Amino acid sequence: MYAGGKNGVRIGCKNLSNENTNLKSENGYIFNKIERSDCTTIRYNEESDWGYFNKSWANVEYTVNFSEFMLREEHLYGGLIKGIEWDYKEETRLRVAIRPKCLEVFKNGKDLVYKYPEFDYIYLQLSEDILNRCIITFNPWANKDFIAHAKKIVLASIPSFDENNFYESNVTGTDTALRGCYLI
Repeated sequence: MYAGGKNGVRIGCKNLSNENTNLKSENGYIFNKIERSDCTTIRYNEESDWGYFNKSWANVEYTVNFSEFMLREEHLYGGLIKGIEWDYKEETRLRVAIRPKCLEVFKNGKDLVYKYPEFDYIYLQLSEDILNRCIITFNPWANKDFIAHAKKIVLASIPSFDENNFYESNVTGTDTALRGCYLI
């Protein structure tokens, strides 16, 4: 999570994989993997009419030369390339491709019509084991009240959370050159 000013935290999770994470809707529906189209029912308006085709974890690549990625297949690198100035983040991202259980695209005369979900969000459900291994680092300008409040919320939500997994940032709060930046 990113934030400007003094009320920000970085949440790092270790050992995430497709096996220990679920994709859920706002209403609690768990999306399943779809291997192929199942056209026994042609519907698109319910969350249960959708599933995921691909769910993959990928490390972000950092570069000074974006043109080297232009020759590669775009869909493989969309959202996974950043400038070298961000390499300290060492990001890993989850990419999810969802599709309807039935036909994804169909013809209407000469036009191709793509179906899109009517819901806006998919949530990543993490097991309590993963949450217990998360590391929370506070923004270098976070005051004691914010830190205490954030710790209270985490410990009330995850009673087994290890308090040794709270950290203060390595960047000092007096570094005014960075004060306008979004830090993690």
